[in-house]
Amino acid sequence: MSKDGLWVLAAVISILVACAVPTPEAGDKIGAEPRVAVAATSWPVAWLVEQIAGDRVDWRGRSMLDLERGQAPSADQLLELATADRIFVQGAGWETWREIASLPESRVVDTTAGVVLIEEEGPTHSHGAEGEHSHRRPIPGTWLDPELFRGQARKVMEALVGASHDEAAKALLVERHAALDRTLVTLAADLRSVLSAAPSGSHWGSAGPGLEYLARGYGLELEVHELLADAAPDEHETGHVRAWARSGAPAILLWPKPPVAEVAAALDGSIRHVVFDPLTAPSPGGRYDWAAGMRANLERLHAAVSEK
Repeated sequence: MSKDGLWVLAAVISILVACAVPTPEAGDKIGAEPRVAVAATSWPVAWLVEQIAGDRVDWRGRSMLDLERGQAPSADQLLELATADRIFVQGAGWETWREIASLPESRVVDTTAGVVLIEEEGPTHSHGAEGEHSHRRPIPGTWLDPELFRGQARKVMEALVGASHDEAAKALLVERHAALDRTLVTLAADLRSVLSAAPSGSHWGSAGPGLEYLARGYGLELEVHELLADAAPDEHETGHVRAWARSGAPAILLWPKPPVAEVAAALDGSIRHVVFDPLTAPSPGGRYDWAAGMRANLERLHAAVSEK
């Protein structure tokens, strides 16, 4: 489809979405109160909603969760999204499609609103008299810093309480949020404890971007390398990684998934390779559990920093 065609489609979708009205289904009740219809645009945010609301909400647009960053939803997906009373978005540049498709803003809850965002250079493009250039754009991975994720959880709770008209339901939402907050506080403390146990002078690297908020929140000087877990790096990048690994201190390299043997062999043998799941999608078993995934990340980190 041409660029003009995309903009026409976006305009049509925006009109349809803006006109969509949530329609509670028959029998959807919490006692005498209709269920709040909710939608989310990322797995981490959907997990927060589920932890706080349990099964006391009516989910809309679940297929949106499987969209990757930069992938545009279909018109049908957007229309279903717009039937929700509360649309919980990750924000921080995750939903790039929102630049061309509008949502009913009065029902949108941006869970990263107010967060000091980290930016990256966007793809290079050319238009107008400026010629070839790029724009900086925010990085979305706030959920990998448990402290920032606590803030996102609070926004979810406040929005759900605001959508409820039953005092008992509100009290339950607040109670469930308090339990979730305790879990996040514990994980934040455990993460800090694991990182502080690393050998003195340890230096940290990652096989690609995505851990910027984790690094900022926990004081890690993280060197980002251009590596793929299933493709051996070129000689230039290999030399760069080897130089980084041989600086005299333990080198801990974080990967989004396990590197194949060929890749690990191409790098310095002294590197401590650690899988740190970015927690953007369900596990291979099909279930998404942010807390379990972060706990597994901490266990792998602990094994790496404890290595003799």
